[in-house]
Amino acid sequence: MITYKEAINILSNALQPLPDFKMASEQAHGVLAGDVISTEEVPHFSNSAMDGFAVRSVETNGAKTDNPLRLVVRGCILAGELAPEIDQKESCCEIMTGSVMPTGFDAVIPVEQVELIDKDGRAFIVINQSVKSGRNVRFSGEDFKPGQVIAKKGQLLNPHILMAINANRVESVSVYRPPKIGILTTGSELETVNQEENSPTIPNTNGPFLQASIRRMGIPCNGMVSVGDSSQMILEKIQNFMDLESDIIIISGGVSAGKADF
Repeated sequence: MITYKEAINILSNALQPLPDFKMASEQAHGVLAGDVISTEEVPHFSNSAMDGFAVRSVETNGAKTDNPLRLVVRGCILAGELAPEIDQKESCCEIMTGSVMPTGFDAVIPVEQVELIDKDGRAFIVINQSVKSGRNVRFSGEDFKPGQVIAKKGQLLNPHILMAINANRVESVSVYRPPKIGILTTGSELETVNQEENSPTIPNTNGPFLQASIRRMGIPCNGMVSVGDSSQMILEKIQNFMDLESDIIIISGGVSAGKADF
């Protein structure tokens, strides 16, 4: 009998990568067959992380309770809209979460932290605190930059990786074809449909467990069969799975030193 380490080495030397194919990123699943590289900045533009008001941080320096700052509100930016050009000093712009930051504005103060007033038909906000540059702003390229690895070859695609891939506007990815797996459980002690009444048998739990585990990973199963302790029957079932072009055959049982362990 060979050792576990020897068995792993034999398998490692014998295994070859399965064929790969392209899948649309939105529907992709399985194992990546190549690195996925970013080609652009993500986020694609600097945007607000809060509902509030876009401000120039330098203009808020020194603002405090006993020295509040009043800024003119010059418009409102909704998500998906272009930002207006604002050249006037001591100005701000109402902004919603995800909206593009107007040029020259580098911070957002949440709506809950300002006082909104109306004077002579014009809207103002009153700020009683300094707002640090970058506060509540998601800057362009903060998550990914061109040339950065999004996901590596051999990684199993999960919802988080797919989110990053789609955020980078990658239209398709290369994945390996899932392996076709056959499951063979052995042992004359396992219950069968045609067994004699009152036979000292037990339910076949390993087979359904393995099959469910494989299917949960999104891998097709070429079937699950069970045979008694017969070397001839075991070889026949192995051959049947090979005829079905199974890439992997998982065999449960017969691994000890008993007289019925083949």
